[in-house]
Amino acid sequence: MTYIDVHSHSAAAQNTDTVTVVNNGPASGLFSAGLHPWHLSPENLEDSLTALEKRLQSSSCAALGETGLDKICGTLWPLQQEAFLRQIKLVEIYSKPIIIHCVKAYQEIIAAKNESSVPWIFHGFRGSAEMAESLTKKGIYISFGAALLDLENGNLREVFRAAALNHIFLETDESSFPIVDIYHEAANLKGISIDELTDAIKNNFIKVFGDILK
Repeated sequence: MTYIDVHSHSAAAQNTDTVTVVNNGPASGLFSAGLHPWHLSPENLEDSLTALEKRLQSSSCAALGETGLDKICGTLWPLQQEAFLRQIKLVEIYSKPIIIHCVKAYQEIIAAKNESSVPWIFHGFRGSAEMAESLTKKGIYISFGAALLDLENGNLREVFRAAALNHIFLETDESSFPIVDIYHEAANLKGISIDELTDAIKNNFIKVFGDILK
């Protein structure tokens, strides 16, 4: 049985039965690399994109990310849009999936999907059931995190319960909860065995990331 943590900010040692994609992590394991909208600078954008391209060339780089748009952060909106669109064009060269950070910008990001042919994953999904259905019908994957463990977060738990099994991932993001705990609660919510859930997410991973597990 293999647990896949599709997005984590922790580079700490993982169990041998866990595959983790570490956000901007070290080159010693699977990682993603991207320009987060919170940390953009107009003065350093060109240098940052050049450095990003070098990281995307690594065989250990599983995805571009996290990147995206955030309407409540302090970064200027035009800069966010430019950086996001340029990263989308850049990753097309290397045919790697994109891990999306989205805050109150679903429509703008969905519109940008027309410029991309690679798979997309909306990480830390907390949207509505309608949005989840809309995304998955467009072939976009959605990833859920430790918020599923919050029994008071009934709306999100219901969204996950209804989400298409062939378009979901699980992640730890910045939480301290083990990915195994999130998997067990997710299986409970879906009403399926942990084996069924791990198999489904492994299949999703192979579809999105290819044979990178070999």
